[in-house]
Amino acid sequence: MTRRLACQQGMTLIEVMVTVLVITVGTLATLGTYVHFSGATNTARERATLISLAQREIEQLKPIAYDQLGMFATHTAQAATEAPLSGRAATEPLVDGGVVRPGGDAFSYRGATGRIYRYVTWRAQTCGNLQVQIEDQLVTLLGAIQADVQASVSDLCPSTSQTKRVTVVVVPTDEDGATARGVTLTTVREDPELVSLSGLDDGLTVDPVTAAEDPVSAAEAISTQALYLTDTRCSETARRTPVDHVTRDTSQEAFTCTASGPAPKLMTPMESLGATTDPVRDFSTDVLRLAPGGLALQRDTRAGACDTPSQNLVYSNLETVVRMKSLVTWASVVPGAVVETPNVGGRASLTLWTSTASGLPGEGRLCVTVRRSITGEVVGSSDFQLSSWPGTLTQLVTAFEIAHTELVPGERLLLTLRVPSDSGNDLRIRYDHAGSPSNLSLTFLTGSEIR
Repeated sequence: MTRRLACQQGMTLIEVMVTVLVITVGTLATLGTYVHFSGATNTARERATLISLAQREIEQLKPIAYDQLGMFATHTAQAATEAPLSGRAATEPLVDGGVVRPGGDAFSYRGATGRIYRYVTWRAQTCGNLQVQIEDQLVTLLGAIQADVQASVSDLCPSTSQTKRVTVVVVPTDEDGATARGVTLTTVREDPELVSLSGLDDGLTVDPVTAAEDPVSAAEAISTQALYLTDTRCSETARRTPVDHVTRDTSQEAFTCTASGPAPKLMTPMESLGATTDPVRDFSTDVLRLAPGGLALQRDTRAGACDTPSQNLVYSNLETVVRMKSLVTWASVVPGAVVETPNVGGRASLTLWTSTASGLPGEGRLCVTVRRSITGEVVGSSDFQLSSWPGTLTQLVTAFEIAHTELVPGERLLLTLRVPSDSGNDLRIRYDHAGSPSNLSLTFLTGSEIR
């Protein structure tokens, strides 16, 4: 009897051990699956971030005139290693004599870090369909000889200088600086002075920004315009050469764009024509921080939402001394005609060269708000927060939606940046310099941009 009970107890123990083993193996398998999918999710998230950043870069290059669309300087040897051109672009010659910076610019965007490279190449354009269509029509209508028509039509399509290919390569890096597989986006620009080829099935690539982000583009012609942040008073019509100075009063209630008194700074469609080697000016010599240059924004006495209430966008006369070092406002140049943003799908992005004021990475929060100067209506805002705002100067981008709005002739758009009191750090931003062309990019209905 005793032996039988012991045997039964032994079997029970074995069963328990087997059960534990099965559960353990199942748990490990589940954890392995979770780790696999978690890694896949993180990879997908990073790829989406890189694509978003590449699309923003493509949009930033759109406003450049066709004759200026070319490389400002040669690419470094690092570009050939990290971000070589591929496909047809690899066989195309670079376009020289333009304003596009080759890059290698460091970025920190939505938790991803890396470098951005830009290329503009001559894209050969064969116009077989164009020739067939025109030849058939002219031969029939004019009774012309086929050879004569063909010779004339060839002048419409010079093949090598009618289109340019714009390519952006975003290369991610890890904590050790090692690079991984990057993202490449490309679009094609046509010479507006020559015949348009867009409607022909001749191999033109689809603009990835339009295809991916702008479903209403077929119904509305939408263009993107960059407005560059300057240190010039908004009473001016063109930027002045920057100089060092103490913090200026740009956001006081009832400010106006006049030659004296509180006034915002100027946003202009024209990028700085200076050199990257020009001296970096200090726009807040009265504020202490680790690295001088640019503007230091101290934490505000208020936290609160970025777009409301209105007190978060301006300060009263009694608050000027304290809060003028926490808020800065820019006003666009005065448009001469009605300015209209898209009815649906309007977008904006703010590109800033920035760092913490302490020079150490840490939590940071920046309120970005765009509003109308006459009505005060907020048309878009971004609550830009990072758990690790970079300690060294880094290009950051925040994107947000813009509501449909129409500016009457003479009305300006206002951009206000504010560091709320709950930001973990004071922040520093650099602008109005060829090496740090901080700007606000917005979508408008084509033909109604700010001029």
